[in-house]
Amino acid sequence: MSGKKPASTSFDQKDRKSDTSRSVPSTKKRLLQTNINEFLSTNKKKKNYKSENKYCAISEEEMSQEESREKKLQRDVLASAAERRITSSQNSCSPVHSITEILNDVPVESQVCKSLSEEKKENENSSFEQEILTVASSSQSQDSCDLFPNTSSDVADYPKNLFSASKTFPQEAFLCYFNVAPNCSASLPRLQPEPFHTVLFHPWIQPGVVPRPFPEKYRDKWDCNHVRMPCSPENLYPVKTPGSGRKVQSRWELIQKTLSAPIMSSWDLEEAILNYNSQYSKRWDFRGLHTFFTEVLNYQNGAEFFSSVLPGIIDLALHLPDICTQPIPLLTKHRNHSITLSQKQIASLLANAFLCTFPRRNSQKRDSEYSTFPDINFNRLFAGVKNGVNKRGAEKLKCLINYFKRVTGKEPTGTVTFMRKYLVNAPDWENSTQKLSRFQVSSKGVIEVEGAGMLQVDFANKFVGGGVLGHGCVQEEIRFVICPELIVSRLFTERLSDTEVLVITGAEQYNEYCGYGNTFIWSGDYIDSTSSDSWGRKYTQIVAMDATHFYKPEQQYQYHFVKRELNKAYCGFYDDTVAPEHLPAIATGNWGCGAFRGDPRLKALIQLLAASEAQRDILYFTFGNEELKNDIEAMCDFLLHKEILIRQLINMLKLYSRQQQKGQLVVRLFDFIYATFSDFNTDTEEETDSQITPPKSLVNSCKPDSPDNLSKEYFLTEREPGEKRMEIPNDALSSSDTCGTSLGLTLKQLNVK
Repeated sequence: MSGKKPASTSFDQKDRKSDTSRSVPSTKKRLLQTNINEFLSTNKKKKNYKSENKYCAISEEEMSQEESREKKLQRDVLASAAERRITSSQNSCSPVHSITEILNDVPVESQVCKSLSEEKKENENSSFEQEILTVASSSQSQDSCDLFPNTSSDVADYPKNLFSASKTFPQEAFLCYFNVAPNCSASLPRLQPEPFHTVLFHPWIQPGVVPRPFPEKYRDKWDCNHVRMPCSPENLYPVKTPGSGRKVQSRWELIQKTLSAPIMSSWDLEEAILNYNSQYSKRWDFRGLHTFFTEVLNYQNGAEFFSSVLPGIIDLALHLPDICTQPIPLLTKHRNHSITLSQKQIASLLANAFLCTFPRRNSQKRDSEYSTFPDINFNRLFAGVKNGVNKRGAEKLKCLINYFKRVTGKEPTGTVTFMRKYLVNAPDWENSTQKLSRFQVSSKGVIEVEGAGMLQVDFANKFVGGGVLGHGCVQEEIRFVICPELIVSRLFTERLSDTEVLVITGAEQYNEYCGYGNTFIWSGDYIDSTSSDSWGRKYTQIVAMDATHFYKPEQQYQYHFVKRELNKAYCGFYDDTVAPEHLPAIATGNWGCGAFRGDPRLKALIQLLAASEAQRDILYFTFGNEELKNDIEAMCDFLLHKEILIRQLINMLKLYSRQQQKGQLVVRLFDFIYATFSDFNTDTEEETDSQITPPKSLVNSCKPDSPDNLSKEYFLTEREPGEKRMEIPNDALSSSDTCGTSLGLTLKQLNVK
């Protein structure tokens, strides 16, 4: 490999230099990312010098004892820091807390070293401890965690399950009666390719062995039904010639030539990417990438990336035709199909996405070929912001770099299945006689931890992954960056329609995090100890289902919108391939209740109805909202006590919708349900839609925002002995995301049995 970089052949360097919109790096910044080999060799010499001079008096046996004591003590400190972070995770990771509060709970390397040194200083007063104390006190890092910790240990030597079990509530209390994989799982049939299931490797799985790609040699399909691969012979690209002319050449050859040259800085990486994406040389922005390596990462971490991790990414990318030898079908709309890939194949595809090599995937115009697909190339993630560092993008890059560091250091051996589900025949909701399933609510815990072994809901965008490669950083985007293998679904999954979901089985978690939205922080590497099934997939199943975006929140109570959400949730929850006793419970929460402006109480009922029809139980998380937890829990207990059937609750929702459209309602949904079902008795003759009527006291001709005609007794805040109250604060009476006026009704006032 030559140390001299070839001149660009696909775009005019003068045009790039004269482009005022592109920031030109200063000499000082660029030098921060150069001379890597010199830095590493110098650093190594310094370490050797220290070991020869400082510790020459210590025998090898004593040194070994000291190292083992130091490692054990460091692990104890890490575990203690993790326990403190876990205990306060529900408060410190809430969006309402500042980023300073969150950082205080993250076990930053400098904090760990400092605690380690102080503890050792109390026990012994040797020069060895004094040296560690000096080093720890002088190490100041701006990173939330060090991407490349100064240790020779392999990843597997890290403390396992350091962050895997948040002691937020006794999980065993729920698992004792909830179905959880693998305990409830039925035996799988033999893995083999089928008309509706594409398997991209030899279907003989051996634990700890990387599956061999199938077929042995690369086969290409360059059409609208398959992924257009970067290594395809049909992938042609126009380039400029010395005589100011143009010629068409293989784009893959250009990619190979460009990426084989040394890349020593983020500016070299930008130049390489634009060499085979020259038409975007004036449109793509790399300021976020440059800022990440000059201002976010310290010098050593940046040097380690360009000297060890990036070459591994490039090697994975360039070996794509040897790793993914079979055409990958597109998961298009209104079609049930599954794709199973090995984790190594996913890593190669994501390496190409990181280097922006996928053809025809950069245009967002409506008439473009992939306008109904998400973007897959990482160029948007490299963009910057006007005012300083893109903090969200920086933390996402830490997650992705840690992922690539792991998969390039040790080949993953598992598999992952992506299944697009299309609901052909929706249930007859109005006539369903199915009883309601068990429904447990918790204000503590998170779906990916306490919901382990369950079907975990991804509050998805109709373009799966949402803004994971942009500025988005909420539930779906966070799940996709802590489990980066999910991102590859964007390569082949078309936009989801109203009766479609994507179910992903086997994705591994590589990153630990804290925070949400603007407070999101990568807090370290994560070792996923989840067991695997006979197909090589981890017992982690995620369903990506998108909710409706309501620009006017009051519209969501209209029954046709309710029915759309019911069908979407049921499509994600049902599985008619196995018996109900083998179906794990569902771990979910406030689906579509953030930017999509959904009512969490209505969404809880919708998911309860869908899960009941699918004959599955639900574990519902309110993510720290204790009031919401109490409200939903009380409602579910009430409905189960009344033995309400699906059709009866559905007809009540239809009635609520009609009354709301007439402008007659002055109550919230839950108060309406309590009052409507207060005298309901399942022992009597069956109730019909026309027989279920609300009390007249809940129907008023006044406008929803005029509670003047209501009795003051509805707004009592003191609780009488023996009464169960759902208290609603007065400042919520005119809330814009609810229908009508809030009522603080008690069950005693409504004569609820």
